[in-house]
Amino acid sequence: FSCHALTDANHALGTNFLFLDYYNHLKETLEFVNEINNPNVLWVVRPNPTTYDPNEYKIIQSLVKKFNNQKIIVSPKNIMSYNLSIICDNVISGRGTVSMEFACLGKYPITVGSSVYSHSGFCMEFRSKKKYFAQLKNIEKIGKLSNKKQLFAKQFLYYLDNKWDPFIDENISTVKEKKLHK
Repeated sequence: FSCHALTDANHALGTNFLFLDYYNHLKETLEFVNEINNPNVLWVVRPNPTTYDPNEYKIIQSLVKKFNNQKIIVSPKNIMSYNLSIICDNVISGRGTVSMEFACLGKYPITVGSSVYSHSGFCMEFRSKKKYFAQLKNIEKIGKLSNKKQLFAKQFLYYLDNKWDPFIDENISTVKEKKLHK
């Protein structure tokens, strides 16, 4: 579970987010996985390193400790998302870029909010909590991304890092200019 900074504006990209806020997403997800208590799955929670709140890591540690479950842990601060992407099979994120990073490695990300990569086909996007939690219950059955989807994720990430200009996308007024932009 890759946390967003809990103080981020979770509805900035619109109201398409399944949970009240990022903390609620984490809490409800941990409550669910604690309840199902799958002995074959280790849930690693990674607090967001870009948070402005110096207490956020402790807040997340405290929440995880409340479950008293050896299968739910907080990653150490010095572990980077890339390191976790090597050893983890999937990632859960509201809408973070870590989802694209996992997809580039052929691993399905699970998201619960709209993002710049929504409807891309390389992540599992959920619009209902019922379906989201059903997937978490069966997380072991998630396979790998196809080579085609993995390649598309890499191309998509490259485009976002090197070509995409959100200001132009939001402010182009004519179809001709939009075609030139592509």
